[in-house]
Amino acid sequence: MMRKVPLISIDGDDNIQVKGSSSYKILIDGRPSSLVARNPKEVLKNMSALNILRIEVITTPPAKYDSEGLAGIINIVTNKKMPGGYNGSVGTKYNTAFGPGTSASFTLKNKKFGFSTSGGLSHRGAQSLSFTESRSAPLNQFEQSGSRAYKGTFGYMSAELSYDIDTLNLITVSMAYNKNDGNIVIGSSNDRFDQFNILNQSYRWDNTIDYRWGGYDLGFNYQLGFKKNKSRLLTASYRTISNKDDQFAENSFYGLASPVDYRQQNKSGTKEQTIQLDYAHPLKKLNIEGGLKAISRNNFSDYGMQNFDSASQAFIININGTNIFDYQQDVISFYNSYQLKLDNWGFKAGLRLERTVVDANFASISNKFKLDYSNFIPSVSVQRKFKQSSLNFGYTQRIQRPGILQLNPYQEIRDKFVSSGNTELLPALSNNFDLSYSMFKKGSIVTNLSYSFTNNTIQNVTTLRGDTSYTTFANTGKNKNLSASMNVNYPLTKRLQLYLFPLISYLNMEGMVNNKVYKNEGIQWIAYTYLSYKFDKDWQVGFNIGYQNGVMFLQGKSDPYNWTVMSLSKDFLKKKASLSALIYNPFERFANWGVETKSPEFTLRKDHAQFYRQAGLSFNYRFGKLKDQLNKNKRGINNDDNSGRKNRGIVGEL
Repeated sequence: MMRKVPLISIDGDDNIQVKGSSSYKILIDGRPSSLVARNPKEVLKNMSALNILRIEVITTPPAKYDSEGLAGIINIVTNKKMPGGYNGSVGTKYNTAFGPGTSASFTLKNKKFGFSTSGGLSHRGAQSLSFTESRSAPLNQFEQSGSRAYKGTFGYMSAELSYDIDTLNLITVSMAYNKNDGNIVIGSSNDRFDQFNILNQSYRWDNTIDYRWGGYDLGFNYQLGFKKNKSRLLTASYRTISNKDDQFAENSFYGLASPVDYRQQNKSGTKEQTIQLDYAHPLKKLNIEGGLKAISRNNFSDYGMQNFDSASQAFIININGTNIFDYQQDVISFYNSYQLKLDNWGFKAGLRLERTVVDANFASISNKFKLDYSNFIPSVSVQRKFKQSSLNFGYTQRIQRPGILQLNPYQEIRDKFVSSGNTELLPALSNNFDLSYSMFKKGSIVTNLSYSFTNNTIQNVTTLRGDTSYTTFANTGKNKNLSASMNVNYPLTKRLQLYLFPLISYLNMEGMVNNKVYKNEGIQWIAYTYLSYKFDKDWQVGFNIGYQNGVMFLQGKSDPYNWTVMSLSKDFLKKKASLSALIYNPFERFANWGVETKSPEFTLRKDHAQFYRQAGLSFNYRFGKLKDQLNKNKRGINNDDNSGRKNRGIVGEL
């Protein structure tokens, strides 16, 4: 589904990008969720498409949204229609690469009371995939090649309860929970070469990682209407979110003169609490909104390392690799926005003030980091409506604040390849300009032109220390991005539908790493098309093909990537049941996808195989009948401030 949404692209490792950027925020029904906080690509693979109404890409978020996400916001809108009574669905699926899964949803509406819930469970069996990491330097070369096997079980559920006290008072309560348990088994052969490309050392490295990540969120909203004008709304909201990631790794080496085995563990995560007050006051042609918000967010990491001691034949704590990191971030914000609607014109303007206070420290050493800063975030948009088209212009600023995955000082050591976060990262500020023209007649055509520039960007950088490469995050560089895209959704005949989306961007990146200036610029593009044909008796066939020429970053670029998807579906039992079959990339079983990092001192190349040819089969059954829609608060907590249309950007309807 995500591959059909304008401005969204998926790379060869299933990572999601918006306009070629990985800095965005994902919301579910306009709110943050623990479901997509830790690993959105894995969660979205297991969510049932049956429960998704549409996916929105908001490129110029108004002032009521938090300022996080340089490229914008992805909002997944779920289907919660509830006609007085009940309805629900159950489904099951199987994918040759990702294994079996099941999902269910249920909705109930009875006068003042409404309830909606959904959930799913999937299991991925161990399947080995090959990988290679190589590093070339003037005095030595190192190559690591082997296989990885992933195995895990993932489950999620969410629920929402609403109660209409009367026509002016509404209470809603929401919750969500998700959990993933599994392990990764890595086995590799490691070879070291000298400057003459002669092998001088060879050994084996085995790595077993047991992991558990998940989280929950609870929310409460109270909405008050007013008798004189029921469109006036005052909303008070509270939300608490917790995400945890536990990991334990054992590393064993064979073929070395002395044992260097070690163990690592890390317990990291985020806990946050949010309170918010929103007020909307519509007049005849003018709508005024304002609000206050306070977020208390704690990012933490409790990590440790043990090295094998040959004398005692036991593992001894490595104090240099053991510590507790605490990162407290408090954000207080205020916003005020105005929307003016005329006959053929629409204007939006708003200002958001955000005050951020950071207090971070390590438990074992007196190393404290304090920071406080304020940001005034403007947003402006203008719309001109024509008979069957519209022209939209928008400008806003966006902030990229570092999250725990970028801050975490825990070093993940893969022999001669080490990666970690950076505890001293600062936020980055981006200026975004967006112009779009939309035509709606027989079909729809939306063209978009955007430009953004960012200073002090958070970049993934790699340096070489001795014979070990270190990858981390750093505030370095200036990014400029000019992009143009077109979204075509057109019925060629009554049965044949065409969908076409090309996007081309020119990127200019410059930054300093290890006292050396790096520059990377060029064209980055993606194009794909989707054709669907409806036969008699509720049969439908679809064909999707796409290509992306790679993703650029400061020190290198990823490989190009292409995909092909063919689907066949059938509705029956008066469209209450559906059976779908899909095949991904039928012409090749495995595909190799890689990333290359270049420096004057070294060249680093990472390649890994992925399941390219996949077959999937799914069955869904819908039951019940509803007449009314579940009442929901029109305002609520949207914590889209931390690193993520109707006339706000581009909406992809699926």
